[in-house]
Amino acid sequence: MAMSQPERYWTADDLADLPDDGNRYEVIDGVLYVTPSPVDEHQDAADELMSLLRPYAKAVGLHVRSAPTAVGFSGAREVQPDLIVLRRIAGVTKPPAFKDVGRLELAVEVLSPSTARVDRGRKRALYQEEGVAEYWIVDTAARTVERWRHDSVEPEMLRDSLAWQPVAGRDALEIDLVEYFRQIWGD
Repeated sequence: MAMSQPERYWTADDLADLPDDGNRYEVIDGVLYVTPSPVDEHQDAADELMSLLRPYAKAVGLHVRSAPTAVGFSGAREVQPDLIVLRRIAGVTKPPAFKDVGRLELAVEVLSPSTARVDRGRKRALYQEEGVAEYWIVDTAARTVERWRHDSVEPEMLRDSLAWQPVAGRDALEIDLVEYFRQIWGD
């Protein structure tokens, strides 16, 4: 279960001192969040979405990374979304890291019982405060994707399809969510 540790003010630098024990360690505004390793269904959902995003992203000049990858907004804010999408840097062939680009086009979290409260609450607020263009919360149990934009007051609840157009003038990526969830669940 994701647990906050309020008795100490944590920084992103403190994360380097924590054990490499399979848990995910994140800090948001001085609060440490510890999440256990994801279950197979969670990984299947992230992997399947990665396979849908990657060819499109490459074609429009973006790059997709999967966890664990640190997104350090400040010394008091470092998280590890399940998937992130970054703009490529002109003239550079190496895929960028967040620190090179400084802005996320997309952050994705796949819900787990242990992360739902933080993903829908504190992380959503963090991504909006940091100007992340879009934030998707994949709920495999409900077979929905909650889409938040940086200025949203409420999410779009998507069940059938998801259209994503991060680059103006380029075609949108169309994801058939019914088929996506069928792939995850094997039905």
